[in-house]
Amino acid sequence: MLRQLSVVKRETYAAAIFLAIGSILRLYHLKLVPLHHDEGVNGFFMLKLFREGLYRYDPANYHGPLLYYLDLPLLKLLGLETGNLRLLPALFGIGLLVLLQAGKLFSLRSALFSMALVAISPGMVYISRYFIHEMMVVVFTLGVVVALNRYKEQPALGIIAAFTSAGLLFATKETAAPTLVVLAIAGGMTQLWMGPPVRVKMEQESEKHPLRWLTNLPVMALLAGVVVFCLINLTLYSSFYANLHGLLDALRSLAFWTAIGNHQHVHPFWQYLVWLMEQEGPLFLLGWAGILRALLLRSSSQAVFCGFWSLGMLAMYSLIPYKTPWLALNIILPFALMAGYALEEGTRIIGNNIKVVAATCAILVGLAQCISLNFIHYDDNSCAYVYAHTVRDLDRLVRDVEKFGQKCGTDIKVAVVSDQYWPLPWMWRDFKGALFYGKLVPLDDIQMVLALPSQEDEVRKSVKPKMAPYRSYTLRPGVDLVLWADRSITDNSTNRPAVTQARVFHKGTNSY
Repeated sequence: MLRQLSVVKRETYAAAIFLAIGSILRLYHLKLVPLHHDEGVNGFFMLKLFREGLYRYDPANYHGPLLYYLDLPLLKLLGLETGNLRLLPALFGIGLLVLLQAGKLFSLRSALFSMALVAISPGMVYISRYFIHEMMVVVFTLGVVVALNRYKEQPALGIIAAFTSAGLLFATKETAAPTLVVLAIAGGMTQLWMGPPVRVKMEQESEKHPLRWLTNLPVMALLAGVVVFCLINLTLYSSFYANLHGLLDALRSLAFWTAIGNHQHVHPFWQYLVWLMEQEGPLFLLGWAGILRALLLRSSSQAVFCGFWSLGMLAMYSLIPYKTPWLALNIILPFALMAGYALEEGTRIIGNNIKVVAATCAILVGLAQCISLNFIHYDDNSCAYVYAHTVRDLDRLVRDVEKFGQKCGTDIKVAVVSDQYWPLPWMWRDFKGALFYGKLVPLDDIQMVLALPSQEDEVRKSVKPKMAPYRSYTLRPGVDLVLWADRSITDNSTNRPAVTQARVFHKGTNSY
């Protein structure tokens, strides 16, 4: 008994250590990475909600409303700043670690291994530091699985918790529907795979009464769960009943995203296999080992379910032409569970010492990749997760414009005539002189113009004679922006970036 308590104590300490490491990786210097295009758009919607109290769901506008409504109180409390904007996904990333440990899908030690691998997963950390919806999606997906796993012990609580998690999942992103379909198929496949004893028992029960199993369901809990699910989505998609049209848009969202999924971000069928082997190699390989062991031995229905869940997610996202690295998190989650299962069950085959060595190597390799991606090569687009990402050269553009602003005063105006400019609206959120046109317009009373190189001839015809190209900046690979400026404010300027960041347009904030 004392030995058992000692083991539990050691594993509790280990879980606390991995939680601390995972938290540091997710929370440290959240404003370090330039905002991605999608983060800039999400930040723009967040600004309207923060400043004007306005949010209207539109399926063309980057997924469900829950991200914005949950982030609003954090920004109200902490202020409009990039690190605070990203705090919510980071907290969900930490919450995922807690749920992995507390969910008890397998043994305590297996959960510890899974938690450790997710804590230092390069992709899980990278996307936890992104103001997008994906980290919330994986947390609510795991919430559904954990809740259903509690059904035998606490049927009513399990059903209500599952419907609540499913409701929050639908309010987060349109991928909720295919995700729940995969979970349902995995459940059905588990029943079939576990063999005749399960089917015989079901047949015996049905012989006594064809619908006897229905009488075992807590009907009131089922009804309560459906009500909670509907209320969550009715309230959020209607903007708290101010925009009932948002409910119809939510129903149309699947058709919209299905349409764009066939011609945007199209990659070959095997792309996720390549990305996961490149960025998540140890976790991915251990996950395959766990899947094979679970399906071949059939010793645990939970393991078989997670195995089919892993395969289902990989198959679904591979079959869809639309592929982006952040969607891989939905594959990484069940593979991490199977990796923890493989490490725990591997003791019986390879021995405890070899298992410890394998787990240590996997964690160290993952940690090294994680640090390299998140804090060194975070804008290196040769990395899989750095997908069409804004490069740090954009910070130099912001510094230069602010430097000219210091020289000329706060009345300076910058006309952005390029149609490629995100995430600048968030970075210049307090700069009233930033005018985002997205096309050529009359440029009277403008001190600076931001344009594409291809717009040079048109810009030259539209601006005053004393304006000239000052410098070119890279927004992201393949997209450069040229800053045109009045010679009166650039003649005495050096071409070197300013040493310190000016605060002309961002009073009261610590970063862009």
